[in-house]
Amino acid sequence: MFDEMNMEANNHTQQTIIISTYKMLMLILHTFFFCFIPSLSMQYETFVIITPDHSIQGNQTLVSSAGTFEAGFFNFGNVQLQYFGIWYKTISPRTYVWVANRDAPVQNSKAILKLTDQGSLIITILDVSRSIVVWSSNASTVAEKPVMQLLDSGNLVVKDGEKILWESFDYPGDNFLAGMKLKSNLVNGTYRSLTSWKSVEDPSLGEFSYHIDVHGFPQLVTTKGKTLFSRGGPWNGYAFGAISWLRNLKLFKFSLVFTDMEVSYEYETLKKETITRLWLNPSGLAQRLKNKVKLYWRWISKALRSRVARYLLFLV
Repeated sequence: MFDEMNMEANNHTQQTIIISTYKMLMLILHTFFFCFIPSLSMQYETFVIITPDHSIQGNQTLVSSAGTFEAGFFNFGNVQLQYFGIWYKTISPRTYVWVANRDAPVQNSKAILKLTDQGSLIITILDVSRSIVVWSSNASTVAEKPVMQLLDSGNLVVKDGEKILWESFDYPGDNFLAGMKLKSNLVNGTYRSLTSWKSVEDPSLGEFSYHIDVHGFPQLVTTKGKTLFSRGGPWNGYAFGAISWLRNLKLFKFSLVFTDMEVSYEYETLKKETITRLWLNPSGLAQRLKNKVKLYWRWISKALRSRVARYLLFLV
């Protein structure tokens, strides 16, 4: 009889321990889901518009309204060198089209992009107890209610109402996107150009520049430092280049506009589904690339360098 009572007592004790363990486990899981999981969702949070009350850091990103482009911090394997850039959201491997701090990587994994009350974009890091600005857009116009938005063209803009105060398209990198303009000033000789990366994993300023040369008939040229590297044929009324552009003219509309002050060049895609860019690679080769069904990039035209005249056969 005493043995039976001891067995019942032991069983009751074991059941109590099991129930207590179960309750403890549930408490731990409850704490995990309600405390830790929200912090993860915050890390991977995406925004469509950023105001001065918000910032982007870690894995948070800014996404264009149709989900074409995405902007945020990234690195090339060295987590201590952080860049803020723009890439195609649905294309893999990731293709970067613009980098803000290309010559000033943040040597800190806790970099923050902020929009100031005045309408400037700044990248900061926290050093002990103070915030250090490592990059700034240096907006010249003071805003009342600034917002930052990434457009589906790939253009990162700061707006005050409907007025654009600053845009990344005014500061090209190594990619020429539809809607972007290359310009040459006819008065002071300055120009807005593409500039190559140093290497495919180093976005800092490379050796090559791609711009409009207005000495004589306007044409697109690539220079290496101050030395002419390659050049294209003159504007023929439809495009630059010395060969037939019938194939490309089915996909793009090219425009060259003259004013008393400057010459500007841009293009637009004629088919909405066309995903294209012109890329000045680190070797100085300008390539017109098209993405097929968001699977891979293939070139549809490229700059071929003649040994004698250095003429570009494809360069739009």
